[in-house]
Amino acid sequence: TLDLGNHNELEISFAAPSGHEIQIDGPDRTRIEFQAKVPCGPPGFGAFKHQSIEGTNFVPVVAGTNVAGLAYNAASSFVTIGRCNGCDKCEVYTRVQFDGPISNARFSQVSWTINYDSSNTLAGPQTYRYGTEFYCWIRGATLARRLQDAGEGRGRASRELKAAFAGNEFKLVKVGEVVNIAQRFTLTSKHASHHNGERFTNHFWISRDLVQDSGRCLALNCELSKQIWLSKPDGLELSGPYRIGHNNPNDGADFVSGNSTYYIETSTVLRSQDGYRYGVGDEMYFQDPPPTTDMENKTDFANQSKTCSSR
Repeated sequence: TLDLGNHNELEISFAAPSGHEIQIDGPDRTRIEFQAKVPCGPPGFGAFKHQSIEGTNFVPVVAGTNVAGLAYNAASSFVTIGRCNGCDKCEVYTRVQFDGPISNARFSQVSWTINYDSSNTLAGPQTYRYGTEFYCWIRGATLARRLQDAGEGRGRASRELKAAFAGNEFKLVKVGEVVNIAQRFTLTSKHASHHNGERFTNHFWISRDLVQDSGRCLALNCELSKQIWLSKPDGLELSGPYRIGHNNPNDGADFVSGNSTYYIETSTVLRSQDGYRYGVGDEMYFQDPPPTTDMENKTDFANQSKTCSSR
């Protein structure tokens, strides 16, 4: 139940369960959206009862252990209160957008507060209905939206975008838990020259089986724009992040072992600050590893999700 007529300030909060955080990683923007509705008469009733608050009039407050990478987009954020023209329901509808790319941001709560004109609202306590049949979620860009933004039907460019669509990853993790921080993949190659000492430039191979075991995606360019780090086996000569420009999970076999290899290409040359060039036997990470040589493999906290239930 909500009585907008009895106040002039509204706080909206989106929070993870106690003891947990939401982790976001990926190339796209992320939107937190919520919509609740209540019947308020036929379309001709109270057309004046509507107001819109732009995102430039409020700033979200974000709490969590890694929130620096969340870039608020005020122009794409808003809160609307009341009944739209031609509608038969009054609503509270809001969106907060953070621009991509987002690299392993973690937050426990996002809240924002707006001021509004209480005289221009539906009077008295009202029982609003909300749920995922409206807007009630946190999400990245959908494939349909990505294709629309690029221009659906523009031939090869549109098809390539569809093939490369990776999207954002959302995980519910325990506060303080290390998630994939030290999950390492040993560099290898399908070419004899690399096993004989030739160093990598802006590409390398890792074990496809290990990637599959880690739970990461196995589609062409599904890791596009994701960040990686490299080091020697002892953790020294650590450098990164490098951004993935192309990945192919089905690119031949290791020259020595014969195991299936997973190809990764970066947008820049792979070289440490001291000029070290990486080769077969060095290590790669999908997240920035801790500054220690004792980097044990970690596994993800089991993926969980919690959606809004109807009320």
